[in-house]
Amino acid sequence: MSIDTQAESDHFFINKIPLNNIWWLLLYDSMREHDFTQLAYFNKENYYNEMLPLLFLRLFKSALAKRYKEGLSRDYLHTREVNTRVRGKIDIASTYQKQLLQQGSVAIRYDVLELNHTLNQLLLTALTYILKEIKKSPTLMEFHTTPNLLQESEALLKRLARLGIQAKNAREVKRLKIKVIPRNQDDRRLVNLAQLALHLSQLMQHTHQHSTQSLYSISRDPKYLYGIYERAIRNFFRYNLASYTVEAQHVPIMWQVAPEYPTKQNILPSMYCDILIKKEAFSLIVDTKFTSMYSGSRSAHLYQIYTYVHEHHASAGLLLYPSVSTNEEEAMSLEVIPKKNGKYFFIAQFSLMEKNYTKIESNLCAIIEEIFSQLKQATPYR
Repeated sequence: MSIDTQAESDHFFINKIPLNNIWWLLLYDSMREHDFTQLAYFNKENYYNEMLPLLFLRLFKSALAKRYKEGLSRDYLHTREVNTRVRGKIDIASTYQKQLLQQGSVAIRYDVLELNHTLNQLLLTALTYILKEIKKSPTLMEFHTTPNLLQESEALLKRLARLGIQAKNAREVKRLKIKVIPRNQDDRRLVNLAQLALHLSQLMQHTHQHSTQSLYSISRDPKYLYGIYERAIRNFFRYNLASYTVEAQHVPIMWQVAPEYPTKQNILPSMYCDILIKKEAFSLIVDTKFTSMYSGSRSAHLYQIYTYVHEHHASAGLLLYPSVSTNEEEAMSLEVIPKKNGKYFFIAQFSLMEKNYTKIESNLCAIIEEIFSQLKQATPYR
């Protein structure tokens, strides 16, 4: 893929990727906070897929329901009140200033461990907003999966409300986003999804109003976009390949350095494979690339995937490339490299130019299923 760091003349694209599919990547890459300041949005059906809010709701509802089952986080809330009984600390200044002792009471302040803190309020607010906007769209309401998804989401919303968690209004949303400090990876993912929900609900509001206003922007830096792309593909496989085990490899390959040269290890490159997919006796290393499948670095990529497969004792390796070509033949392709040393290698590409994200998803799933089907038909490496 040709990476262009300059602003395109057509605002519907970011580095040749349609804005609609940038949103698709962002929804799956919900593990880190993004810098939204001026992402151009225009209400034209060729570049905006109304199904995106349903995809978001499915992801957000699933993550929030899991968090609800595991137990929502609690936080200490600072409370000040006037009472006839002492609890916590006495606020001496307020007590004397308001002459509360003459009334038989004192001003006190204390901390209460509550569910109704800013993090949970933000999650409830985001779910409320996205549900409200989806209900405004006739197209989304007619979609066959919408009634069940809305019913499950509204049931979750009621359960959260019964716990005493309160949604905020539009004026308080920005303050909530600034104050929330996620405590762990699950909370961080939920917060980022909630922030995306609020941005997406604003886009939907402008859609209903037939607006062409510029709302937010995202960096065009290739390294930044590649990070989003890599994490999005990994999270997509985690979410959609239910019968597979999908892992991210965080342990680098350790080079076999002679004991008499221990310092050589420090000057050799650190190598991490992107994704490891397992099913039954087979394992597949997936290395995502943010460049054209026909680039001059293809040979280097093959050497790299061969190293990953060999070091991790995997059954096969896959180089996965995106395509920004409008050629229908490049929408999805899978090449098989002749078996080498008992290992199988594949090169695949999928189109990021599809106007419907469901086509992208089906192509990605088809690639993985076809590879494991071929591994089963062949003699497994042991």
